This record gives sequence, structure tokens and C-alpha cells, in this order.
Amino acid sequence: MPMVTLSEAELIFTQVWFRHGERAPSHFRRFPNEATDFGKDFPIENGELTMKGRMMEYTIGQTLRTRYDNFIGEEYKPHQIRIYFDSDNRTAECAQLVAAGLFPPSGEQIWNTKLLWQPLAIHEELILKHTSFSMLGTCPKAGKTIKNSKEFQNILRKVDPNFIDFLKSKTLVKDVPNAQALNELVDSLYTRVKINDSRLAAPSWVTREIYEKLDETTNFLHTSFMNLTRLTSGNWHVDRVLNEFHQHLSRPTDLKNKIVLFSGHDTNLMTIGREIGLKEVGVRLPDFGGHLLLELHKISDELYVQAWFASFYLAELKEQTFELCGNPCRFERFVELYGSRKYSDEQWWDYCRGWIQADNRDNSTIAWFIVALIVLLLIDVFLLYKCLTARRAMQRNPELKPLLDPE
Repeated sequence: MPMVTLSEAELIFTQVWFRHGERAPSHFRRFPNEATDFGKDFPIENGELTMKGRMMEYTIGQTLRTRYDNFIGEEYKPHQIRIYFDSDNRTAECAQLVAAGLFPPSGEQIWNTKLLWQPLAIHEELILKHTSFSMLGTCPKAGKTIKNSKEFQNILRKVDPNFIDFLKSKTLVKDVPNAQALNELVDSLYTRVKINDSRLAAPSWVTREIYEKLDETTNFLHTSFMNLTRLTSGNWHVDRVLNEFHQHLSRPTDLKNKIVLFSGHDTNLMTIGREIGLKEVGVRLPDFGGHLLLELHKISDELYVQAWFASFYLAELKEQTFELCGNPCRFERFVELYGSRKYSDEQWWDYCRGWIQADNRDNSTIAWFIVALIVLLLIDVFLLYKCLTARRAMQRNPELKPLLDPE
């Protein structure tokens, strides 16, 4: 198949999946053997974006503006763009930061000449957070099943026990019963190195060699966990990618959307890479601000999917090859390969919590139905009470009986 380039094809739609920017450690801010006031001068709360992290995401927005300038135009049109984030503060902030870099106001959309910013709608997609270890705390049903599985328990056994003992002795974190606990310990050390801030400096014993071991371990832990959820979380991501393409194609011409963005985590990108055969994306967790572009191009009547990936917010976008259908991948072939990987939101909520989460409209309808049912029951009780009261009254006073009984 001949190479399809942007100069030869018409770009008709793109979806962008990106990781949040630099953040503070999500778990251990300090270890038991560190001073009680350690890190008190570091101003960022656990798991929240640093100032550099904010800059990273804004830069991604500017990068996308440069790439898609002619495609999306200068004016923000709500029907052409949709932005999703999950329940974390940092992904909500990143959604706004990328939007700010992508759509600075111009012309009539400038509402404050001293603030070249405009609000863009962002939408919550909770399932984005339910990848890898985070789902153990957010999915009670699935989390319990996974934690009790032999496959999950075996993850920790495959990590070098000497390295685990080394970390425990150096941090005095005594309880590391499973892979989740080890991930929290490793992530905190790893993140403190990445931040490189003297107010939250990594311990001096974290040498370059130890850092590389931490990097190797965190990648192994997440990869091993993803192996347990390929038919659930993996299928949901594939289904979502395909649904975004299909929804674009099914829209009327005057309501066609152009770009959908997902503000998520390294595990979202890695999951997609693993499941649709993008080797570079699926083999390692991307760094802060890593982003994956899945573009839909048209030549004559043929549609093609083209993938681009940057492992870091400043990294150069590299064209990716689909392992099962080359580069680019004919859309018809893409659907043949992955169209059967169906896993709806409803299926996910049932797997995750044991019940299907209704949206606000469903909740409102159910609430009104319950209210109406209660009112009808109260009316029935009232009428029954009146009938019984009247019958008793007639039994006590025969004069109240009608003169003629109905036949």
C-alpha cells in the first residue's frame, strides 16, 4: 500500500489522547525515616500539577494549534471540538490548559483584551481513570476480584525481592503486601526524581542506577496489571476509539466534529498502544505530556487511519506503524481487526461496580417515576381508608344505609 501523507490526503477528523503534566507524588510525600517537616515548603498538594506541569499541557495545546491550524480554523465552534477528562483534578486542569493553548480567542471571541483566554466546555469521563492500579480503589467489584486473583498476587513475586527489601530498608516502609503497595512506593521515589525540586528532593541513595531500576519496575508493574484487564479496560479503550471515528462519520455534514481530546494518564495511552498494535506506544509508559494522535484521512472514497506519537510533551511527533495493517491503516481494515472488541460504558460499570451508572437524565427520570408511584400509593391508601371508614359508620348506624340496595 502506498504511503499516505498529509499532503496527499484530506484530514477529516482527529482524536488526541494525552497524559497529564508533571505532578507531585500521589502517595508518600515523605517516608518514615525522613524529618516530619520534610517537604513542608513544597507548595503542591499530593497528586496535583506542578507549575511546570501546567506549562507542559499548555505547550501541548500550542503544538496542536500549529499542527491543526488550517484544519480547525481560528474560531472556537463548540460542535467541532469535545474534550474529556476523568475525576482527577490534574486531568481537569490539563484539559483546560490544552484547550487554552489550542484555542486562544481571536476577533469577536476576545471578551477581555487583558486576558487572551476563553472558556471551552470540558466533559467528565470517569472511566478514563479506571486503568491499571487506580481501578482497585474506584471499582469495588472488579477491584476485589482482581486483588483476590492468583494472577495479581503473582505480580509481586516476579519483582526482584532483593530490590524490594532494599527499598523497604531505605525508606522504612515496612508493609508492601502486594503490587499496588509496591507501585505506590516506587511511584513516590520516581516522581521526586522527575520533579527535581530541592524542596522535595529525592533521597541521596537514589542514584542513576536506582532510578533506572525504579523506571523498569513501574513499567513492569503497570504492564502486568494491564494483562489482567485486556478484555475489559483494553476492550473499552478500543471500542471508544472506534466509536469516535464512527460518530464523526455518522454526523450530518453541517454538524461534523473535527477533534476530540482525552485528558488522561500514561496508562490510557499505553493501553491503546497495546490493543491496536502500536508497538512504540504500547511497550513503555509515556513521560509527562506524552500524546497520541489518531487521525482519519480521506483519499477519493477511501478512508485511512494514521497514528502519531510523542512520548514527552516536547518530543517530536513520530509516525507509527500498525502491526497488523501497516502504515497507514485502511479504515475498513481497521474496523475488521478491532470492530469486534466491543465493551460499552454499561458493561464497564457492571464489571466495575456491579451496577450500571445512569446519567443525569436517567437519574431525573427515575426520581420522577418514584415520586409519582409514591403519590399513587398514597391516594390508594387514602381511598381505601375512606371506604373502610364509611362501611364502619353504616354498620354502627343503620339509618346511613341507602333505602334501596343496588341489585
